Amino acid sequence: AAGGAGVPGDAGAPAYGVAIRLGFGLLKGFRREVAEELCEERDRHGPFTSVADCLRRVRSFDGLSAERLIRAGAFDGVAPKRRRWLLWRLPEWLELRGGVLPGPLGEVAVGAAVADAEPADQGAVADLPLAVKLADEYNLLGVGISSHWMNLLRPELAASGYRTVREVLEWPDGAFVRTAGLLIRPHRPPTKSGRTVVFFTLEDETGLVDATMFEPVYRACGAVVFTPYGRLLGVEGRVERRGGSRAQIVVSRVWPLAGEPADDDFGEMLQENRSSARRVEF
Repeated sequence: AAGGAGVPGDAGAPAYGVAIRLGFGLLKGFRREVAEELCEERDRHGPFTSVADCLRRVRSFDGLSAERLIRAGAFDGVAPKRRRWLLWRLPEWLELRGGVLPGPLGEVAVGAAVADAEPADQGAVADLPLAVKLADEYNLLGVGISSHWMNLLRPELAASGYRTVREVLEWPDGAFVRTAGLLIRPHRPPTKSGRTVVFFTLEDETGLVDATMFEPVYRACGAVVFTPYGRLLGVEGRVERRGGSRAQIVVSRVWPLAGEPADDDFGEMLQENRSSARRVEF
């Protein structure tokens, strides 16, 4: 449930089923006093119904805080697929509120005026592309809630023989596999021999798989895992199941999915996705 702590994304308690609530503390740059006032107001007077409702009821709820919550998906529960529209209308609502904040009667009047205007033009504004939503979510929360980065690449990956993590985990010991995903926690612990061994986890939209990379592979191509280019990683190697345990990958090659287009068929497409994530046009 995006937004957590009872803000708009789950304030109305919609039927999400099994979900993880993300607290305000996870949202980058979100001020504690705003979070506390939002929670206190919700507890006293009930769930928020819109961005405008939050602006009307919570005095410390400023424009930057509102934008961050919108981009993190906290209002998706009350305005599904309308993040671009909410961002487009936000300056207008802030201006309306700023003109009449001194008294409670003025606040009510602004809230009513904004509420009357909200539904009329929502359908006329296309929602943000998935790549933009994911870029915002990973930037603000450190995790994607709308989808997974690998979903954007899956059709091209599947056509080129890349297996999902779920498929890799089902393959037998010794099978050669090619997969890809988000790189998690690469680390090089000290070894008795002094040789480099790198451990990391690969995550895609279907699950997690652990991987081990020994020094010859690390020297040949593995240093990329400790650079920004290694965030989205392609991996080849053999499945290993020690004593029938959960499968892991013994890596024979790694490469960045955002690498040079000449070496990586997905590099150009990924660069386009990242570029679109930087451009939000209204």
